[in-house]
Amino acid sequence: MTKYDTKAILQKLITEFPRPLNPRDFSITKDEEQEFFKLLLELKQQDLIDAGVLLSSRKGQRGLPVDIRNIKITKEGREFMQAEFV
Repeated sequence: MTKYDTKAILQKLITEFPRPLNPRDFSITKDEEQEFFKLLLELKQQDLIDAGVLLSSRKGQRGLPVDIRNIKITKEGREFMQAEFV
């Protein structure tokens, strides 16, 4: 489990907006990477963030996120933060 949750990720993206972020900007360790990528993928599916996602095509890992880049908060993400955490 990563040290990041939805609120922490979205808050960091708001703080850095409009600069897109990459995983290294979140200081994620190699052990935390897959859980972090899964969380980012969920946020993208909910339209809270926009990001470039590279999915694995390897047998047994097909569909798992391998890399996520250019992470930015969306309008919906900013609205979510205002509604949920203010």
